[in-house]
Amino acid sequence: MELSGGSTTHIMYRYYKYVFLCFVLLFSSQACVSQEHSPSQLQQNIINGQGDLSHPAIGALVVRKGSSFCTGTLIRRQLVVTAAHCVDAINRYGIQNIQFRVDFTDPNQTFRSEYHSLQQTVNHPQYKAGSGANYDIAVLILRNKVTNVTPIIPNTTAMDTKWIGTTVRVVGYGLIQTRPKQRADQKYAANIPLFQINPRSFIHYDEKTAVAQRKSACHGDSGGPALYTVNGRIAVMGVTSIAYKATATGQGDTYCDGGAVSTRLDANLSFLQPYLLKYADGPAACKVDTDCGICAQCGTKSICEPKPITQETTHCQPCAKDADCGNGICYKFTNGYRCLQTCTSANCCPTGSQCTTLQGQSQSRTVCKPEQTTCPDVSCKADAECGLGEHCDPTTNICMPKLPPRSPKLCHPCTNKDDCGGGDNLCNGPRGQGTCSQPCAVGDFCPEGFLCRSLFVGFPKQCVPSSGTCRVPCLLDQHCATGFTCKDKFCVRKDGGVVGDTCDTGTCKSDLQCANLSSGKVCLQPCGVQQGNAGTDCLADNTCKGSTRCFRNSSYRVCLAACTNANECKGKGGGFCSSVGNCLCRDDSECEADHFCNLFTYQSNQAIGSCAPNTSNRSCPSGQVCAGLDDGQYCIASAQGYRSIGQSCDNLRRCKDGLICLYTQSGARCFEDCTQTKKCSIGGQCVRYGNAANVCLCTEKDCPTGRTCNRILQTQQGTYGYCEADATTTTCIDSRECPIDYDCISGTCTHNPRQPEPQPEPE
Repeated sequence: MELSGGSTTHIMYRYYKYVFLCFVLLFSSQACVSQEHSPSQLQQNIINGQGDLSHPAIGALVVRKGSSFCTGTLIRRQLVVTAAHCVDAINRYGIQNIQFRVDFTDPNQTFRSEYHSLQQTVNHPQYKAGSGANYDIAVLILRNKVTNVTPIIPNTTAMDTKWIGTTVRVVGYGLIQTRPKQRADQKYAANIPLFQINPRSFIHYDEKTAVAQRKSACHGDSGGPALYTVNGRIAVMGVTSIAYKATATGQGDTYCDGGAVSTRLDANLSFLQPYLLKYADGPAACKVDTDCGICAQCGTKSICEPKPITQETTHCQPCAKDADCGNGICYKFTNGYRCLQTCTSANCCPTGSQCTTLQGQSQSRTVCKPEQTTCPDVSCKADAECGLGEHCDPTTNICMPKLPPRSPKLCHPCTNKDDCGGGDNLCNGPRGQGTCSQPCAVGDFCPEGFLCRSLFVGFPKQCVPSSGTCRVPCLLDQHCATGFTCKDKFCVRKDGGVVGDTCDTGTCKSDLQCANLSSGKVCLQPCGVQQGNAGTDCLADNTCKGSTRCFRNSSYRVCLAACTNANECKGKGGGFCSSVGNCLCRDDSECEADHFCNLFTYQSNQAIGSCAPNTSNRSCPSGQVCAGLDDGQYCIASAQGYRSIGQSCDNLRRCKDGLICLYTQSGARCFEDCTQTKKCSIGGQCVRYGNAANVCLCTEKDCPTGRTCNRILQTQQGTYGYCEADATTTTCIDSRECPIDYDCISGTCTHNPRQPEPQPEPE
């Protein structure tokens, strides 16, 4: 069997022994691409579009007021519509780290931005990761109303095949060119004809335009709207979900010259209607019940009101297992385990709750979750009246989680398990550069700021930092490990952070830079040509270094030297003088001896760049390679990774040898690589994955005893996954299920430490 997949567009990744692969709904800055001339699912944005700030209601979803990963549209002053798979990303980043950014035109600058925090996210209850575009829709509830922006109404007019050929305006953030990759510095839009109308989605595809000029969605615009004027008003017809077609380069990249699929709003009104009514600026008038949506009815005052639905007696009461909740589930909230009742057959809930799909202790169900994101506190007199892992707090007489104390070594640096205080504590991270974790308590509870996760077969679940950053709190220097000092209540290195250290509160060593990544701020060594040099993006204030200035057009914002003739380019690195007065080059031979051609775009299938000084192209130390990350290029170790099968992965948290990092709806995960062996040791079948690799993927019956297929990878042929050990499984079958420096011997992960490879002496 062969699956059509792809690899990431970051060119530097080709130097790795592993590669990101995907064909799924994507949203982060790491773009995955199709290598087949057939429909494939990709992260979205606008190619060959134009800058468009005319609709401030269309905003970006950003991480910590930084880089954007999705687009959304304000359809009520406190309500945003986007793609459901964007909510998957929000859940991974943490809702507290996400803002909805609104951009306004400003006479003194390109635009100004406002940031609005999220209060709640709600996916369509029938949405499942990897299930396609039909139900890939969600609403975001903001903490406060956006009073200075006019919302765009959702389309309520039924779409049929007569709409084919109609031109919609597709809007979003992200890449605006792909040869090489160029991100937008603002919102872009393109007019694209409708190609096909499906029952719950539509395809917009610019098939009649020449490939080089074709407008299309591309990497970075999931959740963005397709707009059209209906009955005299601009309306959101759909939200961008997945890519439809793309021309492959043969090198694992895509030019994003195909179409895309949007989820229809008119076909999903039964999901949207309760929120449109709840967050309307005033009461919704009605004549008949159908005016009010499926979960409401027209009241005696001709105003829509919720249908009366009985709340079950167990709803929001403490529990230990699903069986305690009748037909519902026992769900873990931050304040403990509580029963949630199932939704009605029409996906409706009692007032104060919303229908969503959640995982209980043993099953997944569509249940009624409180709108306030958690159940109310429960009064108690004894621990027995509370849920799993909870106690009756003697001060408040309220059921509360019994959080374990922090281990004295939690988050301290370690080279092996012995550094972490013994017991079930583990040392997690790259060999010789790990941090200590501690086991979870009863009910999978952890100290504040930590989450309980299953990391390795045969080991107790461990508490990992919810922010992704493991930090040691302190009041005095003596609370910190040797070589660390207490600063702003956290331990930091005295002489600056080394590569891989977090830099949220501390600084990095002088030769390193605090890289602002989506997973947090990390000390890394910059490499390649940095922003502000010839052929790279302009600096944030639209300035450049050396003899270059910031040149802008509808496709890019780049540092170029100005000229009126070729002679003027000789003193600016070389190259030829273009018709619009820029010194450009096509290869290194056109540059002066101490310069090289730093390529940044394509014109008529010809690579175009600008001559940059050789000194601006920083290389990496031995054992490291230069890779493009969220906000620039940085040196990444090329040694063996440490992440085990099924664990999250990225350029910094790399998979072990024999595993490969695949991007899925649940984030990037480590899968077994069978490109060389053609065998699957941990379960699944070895299948061809695009043009890049062979990967072990499972369905329902491909896993060994004690393991279940975690199906999180959507392909054109179906949904696949990796074989994940059950909670009760203690026997390993392969060393790649074990921590770093452990081998699977006779079914047990056994400690077998290796000496770290000697580092080269500095020259």
